Amino acid sequence: MKLATIKAACPVAAIFAVASAVYLCSSEKRLGDSACTVLVAESVLTHGTYSLEGYTSLPDGGQIARPRPLGLFHLFPPGGQVLSIPFVAVAKVFGWTCVGPNNEWLSESERVFQGIVASLLCGGIVACLYSIARHWLAVGPSLLLAAGAGLCTPILNVASSCLWSQTWEMLFICVAILLLQRGKIVWMATALSVAFLCRPMAITAIVPITAFILDRHRGKFIPYAIVGACWLGVLVVWSLSTFGTLLPTYYLSLLPSTDPDEPATAFRALRIWEHLFSTNCGLLFHAPVMLLALAFGLWRSRGQWAALAFAAIGCHLLILACFEHNEDGFRQGCRLMLDIIPWLVVLVAIGMNRLHRRLG
Repeated sequence: MKLATIKAACPVAAIFAVASAVYLCSSEKRLGDSACTVLVAESVLTHGTYSLEGYTSLPDGGQIARPRPLGLFHLFPPGGQVLSIPFVAVAKVFGWTCVGPNNEWLSESERVFQGIVASLLCGGIVACLYSIARHWLAVGPSLLLAAGAGLCTPILNVASSCLWSQTWEMLFICVAILLLQRGKIVWMATALSVAFLCRPMAITAIVPITAFILDRHRGKFIPYAIVGACWLGVLVVWSLSTFGTLLPTYYLSLLPSTDPDEPATAFRALRIWEHLFSTNCGLLFHAPVMLLALAFGLWRSRGQWAALAFAAIGCHLLILACFEHNEDGFRQGCRLMLDIIPWLVVLVAIGMNRLHRRLG
């Protein structure tokens, strides 16, 4: 390995270690929608099945569903459960389990485990944000920007608290941006696909990035599309075999309803206002630094990368404004805005670079 590569990797490793330790010690660990994520991973690892049939003491908060008579399944996307399997495998070597002697789910054991893994994932997110910023900035400003993103946004008190689907999705969106910066389009397609398996809201990054590739990397679009189609095929095959539907239940819930008794999906600008300025879930009250970053990006950021970031943020706000069920996330402050943090870092890095060149 070249000496330059080692020197570049050292600050990234240090950032990961320090950030992981901070998250491990700071945020309150709790179980929300991610409850039973690790139980599913342990079930796959131990019994080779995604079903939770046979386990007792399961939560009754809506995380578990029975879409088919033959099984009891976790309601939320499969990516987080599958990606948890390596962590569970390592933990079981040391005697850890979240299943009791009578096949009961041990919620406290899973809560502690999720808190540890979520802290590591968020440490990785901050390290990725630093690397993203280094594309435009020197070491010092990049470190400052990554620290601000890690300590002044919901990463600190939400994403690191448990294995939210947003935590996994944000990590792979960051990896996808890094790979796009380096022109590794096929690997980036894999990262985007995994993000989609973790959370379908990743479509808000996939659509603008696809347009970006058509504009700047047209010759690599076909392999990019093939990789994405293969991953989508994997999801469809798994869903058909597990649920009997083309897509899992959670993904289907995002589609416009055809039930005449349910309200039609419609754009409501008021929801965008709520996500930005309301006391309940608005960035102004829960993460004002994010709102300042967005304002700074609007003021200083220009170019194709800035357009990509604005398009991703715009797509995200558009979807939040269209789907009624997203209002359930208001109970966790601005958790539903976690997805835009990598793009805000891109905008601020571009703006700081342009400002430095103008003043320098």
